[in-house]
Amino acid sequence: KRIATFFDHQWDVLKGEDEQKFLLELPQSLQQQVTNFMCRDIIASLSILRKANTSLLNALVECTEMNTYSPNDEIVKVGEKIRGAILISRGEAELMKGAMVERKLRRLDRFAEECLFVDKVSLHSVRSKGFSEVLILPSVLFQRVINFQCDEDHIAQMKETSLALAKNGAKANKLFGLSDDLAYIDSFE
Repeated sequence: KRIATFFDHQWDVLKGEDEQKFLLELPQSLQQQVTNFMCRDIIASLSILRKANTSLLNALVECTEMNTYSPNDEIVKVGEKIRGAILISRGEAELMKGAMVERKLRRLDRFAEECLFVDKVSLHSVRSKGFSEVLILPSVLFQRVINFQCDEDHIAQMKETSLALAKNGAKANKLFGLSDDLAYIDSFE
């Protein structure tokens, strides 16, 4: 039944077209342009990348993973090490504390942006509400790209912005009675 539901969803979204086959028929340069078109605005929405140049954004888009999740699939599990920034491209996900929804994540919403710089484990699960397209920017690949393309001052500025956002998020969570989303892994604090 889940497989049939997935294919029904794909049919509704793609109107019977095979997106992957279509992309593979394009020359490599056009494939990259299509990928950039589909993902770059989402990657550029990360606070730490708002002033990033085109070259840096292109390199980061190339190492971004795009995943489609079915309804109720866990994108992140409680206690799981976060691999990097998680961004919602299409659909909706829910930040869960046990069985309670603490926050809804929609297009351009992100989770765990600071995990691009520090290792953390999630204190919440993130679950797909319906069919959701989610981008994951793995921290390992992010670090490789910025170390190659950015100077030390730019990297320090991005890290500072990321950690400030995490602190502000924790303060807002406390103010509104929500719990923290993440816990630092001891060896990295």
